[in-house]
Amino acid sequence: MGRNRKPTSKKVLEGSIRGDRRVNEPKPARVMPVCPDWLPGEGARKWNELAPKLFDAGLLTELDGETLAVMCMHWAVMVEAIQDLRERGILVTGARGDGGLVKNPSLQVLKDNSAAFDRYAAGFGMDPRSRAYVDSQPENEDDEFLKKILRGGEN
Repeated sequence: MGRNRKPTSKKVLEGSIRGDRRVNEPKPARVMPVCPDWLPGEGARKWNELAPKLFDAGLLTELDGETLAVMCMHWAVMVEAIQDLRERGILVTGARGDGGLVKNPSLQVLKDNSAAFDRYAAGFGMDPRSRAYVDSQPENEDDEFLKKILRGGEN
């Protein structure tokens, strides 16, 4: 698999840019995606909390809306699992009907959706470690500067 590729903007800053290597990476439009109407209440609340922050940081574009929506859906399922754990507890009566206690299935739901949320959040640079690997989208002036460098300083 190897290392993740370095964004061109980072190579320019480090002085390691080569004109013969990947320089035409996609740059989706910086348009705030709309919260999908299928997100449940808690997921929509999380969207409304995170989307403006990610957009302002340059980490959310028109193409990232679905990814953020899925991440917020995992959040909503996590919250529902936590509510069930609060109501019924960690141990619940088993399905056999013999009165034996078993681990509440919401524990596994919480675990699975927490892990999924963390993976999506890392893609948006939402933890200290992943933030070191995520570059935000440069503004238009920076794009012109980058183009000039790649052309070798020509106008």
